[in-house]
Amino acid sequence: MNKLLILLLVVSFSAFGQRTKVDIPEEVEQAFVEKYGSIQVSKWRYRKYEDHYVAEFKYSKDKHRAYYKPDGEWFRTEKLLRRSKLPKDVWFSFQRTDYFRWEVYEFLECYTPTDFFYVLVLQEPGYQNIYLQFLPDGTEVRDKYK
Repeated sequence: MNKLLILLLVVSFSAFGQRTKVDIPEEVEQAFVEKYGSIQVSKWRYRKYEDHYVAEFKYSKDKHRAYYKPDGEWFRTEKLLRRSKLPKDVWFSFQRTDYFRWEVYEFLECYTPTDFFYVLVLQEPGYQNIYLQFLPDGTEVRDKYK
């Protein structure tokens, strides 16, 4: 009985730890190749609740995430930054917000087909992430980053 219980636990933990492979539509893969050429994707993810695909990759030693709709339409790329690479105007504007004491989880440089901006992803224990968006001149833009 104990051996059966141990076997069941091992099998269930093994199955729980396995990740399923994400099936990427051909249109999405082709759109990535057209935009980024031969850059290798380190990880593909599908965000079901937002219905889009995310390609994680490195370019010029920097980590990036590119976002695509299921039909292959690119709609955003994020470049992860170090705090030291964030423009001073953006940092000074952040210091004047109510969230300045919160932990900054990520500094992002974001590109869309029509915009260029910075996002600070904040975390406070017990709360959802807060996304603060700034233009390069430090102007804070609210409710635009999704």
